[in-house]
Amino acid sequence: MKTLFSILSILVFFNSIVFAQNKENTIDKALAILNQSKLDKANRLYNGFAYFEAAKLYEELAKQKFDVNKFSAKLGDCYFNMSKTDKAEVWYEKAMQIDSLDASYLYKYAQALRCNKKYSEADKWLEKYQLKKAEDSRAKSYMNNKDYLAKIKNQKSFFNVRNFEILNSEFADFGAVNFAQKVVFATARDVNMIIKNNYAWNEKPFLDIMVYDSLKDAKNKFHSFSNEINTKFHEGPLCFDSTGTIVYFTRNNFINGQKTNSDKGINNLMLYKAYLNNGKWTNIDTMPFNNKNYSVGHPALSKDGKKLFFTSNMPGGFGGTDLYYVDIKPNGFGNPINLGPEINTQGNEMFPFANDYNIYFSSDGQVGLGGLDIFYAKFSPDGMFKNITNLGEPVNSSMDDFCFVLNNDNQTGYLASNREGGKGDDDIYIIESDFLAYIVVRGIVTDSTDLTPITESKVIVKNDIGEQLFELTSDSVGKFRFTADFGMKYTITANKQDYASNTKNISTEGIKTGALTVNIPLLKQQPIALYGIIKDKKTGDIISEVEVTVRNITTNETLIDTKTTEKGDFFKDMNTAKIGDELKYEIIIQKAGYLAKTVPFNHTIKEYGIINMHEFLDIALDKIEVGADIGKLININPIYFDLNKSNIRADAATELEKIVKVMNENPTMVIELGSHTDCRATAQYNLNLSDKRAKSSAEYIRAKGIEKDRIYGKGYGESKLVNGCACEGNLKSDCSEEEHQLNRRTEFIIVKM
Repeated sequence: MKTLFSILSILVFFNSIVFAQNKENTIDKALAILNQSKLDKANRLYNGFAYFEAAKLYEELAKQKFDVNKFSAKLGDCYFNMSKTDKAEVWYEKAMQIDSLDASYLYKYAQALRCNKKYSEADKWLEKYQLKKAEDSRAKSYMNNKDYLAKIKNQKSFFNVRNFEILNSEFADFGAVNFAQKVVFATARDVNMIIKNNYAWNEKPFLDIMVYDSLKDAKNKFHSFSNEINTKFHEGPLCFDSTGTIVYFTRNNFINGQKTNSDKGINNLMLYKAYLNNGKWTNIDTMPFNNKNYSVGHPALSKDGKKLFFTSNMPGGFGGTDLYYVDIKPNGFGNPINLGPEINTQGNEMFPFANDYNIYFSSDGQVGLGGLDIFYAKFSPDGMFKNITNLGEPVNSSMDDFCFVLNNDNQTGYLASNREGGKGDDDIYIIESDFLAYIVVRGIVTDSTDLTPITESKVIVKNDIGEQLFELTSDSVGKFRFTADFGMKYTITANKQDYASNTKNISTEGIKTGALTVNIPLLKQQPIALYGIIKDKKTGDIISEVEVTVRNITTNETLIDTKTTEKGDFFKDMNTAKIGDELKYEIIIQKAGYLAKTVPFNHTIKEYGIINMHEFLDIALDKIEVGADIGKLININPIYFDLNKSNIRADAATELEKIVKVMNENPTMVIELGSHTDCRATAQYNLNLSDKRAKSSAEYIRAKGIEKDRIYGKGYGESKLVNGCACEGNLKSDCSEEEHQLNRRTEFIIVKM
C-alpha cells in the first residue's frame, strides 16, 4: 500500500507538470526513480550488514523486473551470510553472467554449491577461480587436493555426533563448554532480558550467554549466565581458566553502559575478562589488544593456561579472519602473534580450541565439505603446526560446523552446526568417542653417560615410509612430545651438536592407552672417554667426593683432577684420542678415612666408546681403621729372612716398598711394624730375633724417606701365636709346617692416622 501510494503521488506530480507526455512512459520513469531509491537503500543496508532487510528490498526489485545485474551478487551474499545457501546459489548463479564481476564471487558461488552438496559443479567453479587467482591460498589448497572429497568421505571417524536436543531451541545455540557441572553456551533465545533487541544481520535476537543446569527442576534448568556480563548486544563464545574463577568472553564493544563504534561506524566484537567473586562475575575488563576498528573474539586457553588463542580480522592477517594467540604473563599479555599460513588462509579461520596436543578450528578457506569445516593441526613445541586435517563426517557437514571443544577426557565434547536435521538455527551437538583419536608420545633426550637432560636437541619424526612429519626441539628439561595415530610406526631421531645422533623406532599398534614414552640417550661425539666408579671395597657402596687425579706418565700431564660425584663416578672426554693409542697413566685416588692408592693404568684403545676403568682396575678404596693391618689391605706377601738373620733380602725389600708407597700416599699414617715367630727355639731367642727383624724392616722403610716417628719396629717372638701351635718347655706340638708358617709373620698395624 505504501509503495502504491508513493507511485500515485508521483503520477499526480508528473501529470500536473508534463500533462502531454504519454501515461505509460510516465509510470515507467516513476518506477525507475522509486526502484533506484530502493536499490540505494538496499545497498546501504547491505553495507551496514543488515542483510535481512537488504534481501527483502532486493527481492522486491527482482519482482519488478529491475536489472538484477545491479544486485544479484549482493543478494547472493545476503542469503549466504544468513546461511540460506539454496537461495544464495540461485543469485550467485545469476551473478555469474556479469562480465565485470569480481573474481571472488567465483569462489563464493563454489562455496554455496558445496554447501548444497553439489561438489562436481563446485569444483568446476573452483577451477575457474584458480585460473584468475592462482596465488590465492584457497585456490592452491584446492589444486593440491583435488581428491579432497574422496579423502574426507573415506577417512576413519573417531567421533559419534548427536543433537543435544534438550539444550537447543528454534534460535541459534552454540559455543557450549562445561563449567561447574553445568553447560554454558551462547544463545539468541530470551534469557530474561527486559528489552530484547534484534540483530540487523539476520533480524534475529542478539546473543546472550545462558546456563543449562541438569540438576535443577524444569523451571530453573535454564537461566542467564550473568546479569553483569549479558547486555543488550552480542555476548558469545567464552572459555574458563582451570580454576574456574576467570572467564574470557566475546562481546560487542560495550562496557560500562557505553557502546563504541569504529571509525566506519561498526560496533566490532571485543574480548573481555571477568573474575568470579562470591558467586558473581566482577571486574569486567577489556583486553589490551582490543581495538575499536577491528573485531577480536572466540577465546580459547591452552591447556597450561599460558596462551590465549582468539579470532580477529585485525590488519596484517592472511584473509578475512585469522587465528592469533597472546602469551599470558604475570603482569599482563604479550603481543598478538598470527598462527601463520599453515593455519590461516585468505578465507576465514575462527573458533579455536586447544588442548595439550592439537589446535582445533573452523575454516572456510581450507578444503572441506562446505561452509565452515572443523580441522585440527598437531602442535609442536617449536610453534609450528603440522598435518592440518579435516575431521571428516560426522563432525563436519556441508553446512557450517564450528565451536568444537573437547572435555578433559579428550573423548567427549561439543560442536555447533546449522546442518540439516537440526532443531533450530545453529544447534549444539554432543560428540563422543569410544577411544582416543590419537596417542601422545612423550620423549626425553638425555646424555647417555649421566642421563642428564639434553636441551635444544633437534628431534626428527618420520613415518614408516620415511616421510618427515615433525621437526621438534627438546625443551629446558630435554623433553619433547607429539601426537601419533593409532596403528602406525614411527622413527624418532635426536641430534645435538657434539653428540652422536640416535634413532628410536616406536609402534602404536595395539596401544590401548593415550600415551607412549620414549627415551633417546645420546653419546658425546668425542667417541673415546675415561669413566670410573669408586666404591668401598668391603661394602660395595659408592663413595662421593673422592679426589681423583689421572696423570699421563709419558708427558707428566694431568688429565683429570676432580672429585667423584654423588654417584661415585668421574668422567673425562678424550678429545684427541684415537684407535690404537697406548695410554700410560697413573690414577691417584684419595679421600679422608680411606686408604689412598695409586693405580697404574696401561691400556691400548681398540674401539670407540667409554673406557670403564673400574671394570678392570682395582680402584675401590679400603676404609682405614686404627688397629687394622695394612699388609692385609694391600695384600703384602710374607717377609722372609735368612736363617738366624735379620738383614733385608731382595724379595722382602719388594714387599716393604709397598708399605713405603702406602705411607707416602697417606702422610699422616703411623705404623707399628710387628715381627712374630713360631714356637720352635726358645722364647727368648725368638723374642730377640723377631725384634731385630722388626727394627731392621722399620729402618729400611725410614731409609726410603719415611719420618722416624711414623714407623717403629717391635718384636713379639712367639707371644702372639695365631693358632694352638705352642711348644715351649714341656709342651709338645704336633702342628704341621704349614701351621707353624702361619705364626711366622710380619704385621703393619695402624696406630694413628
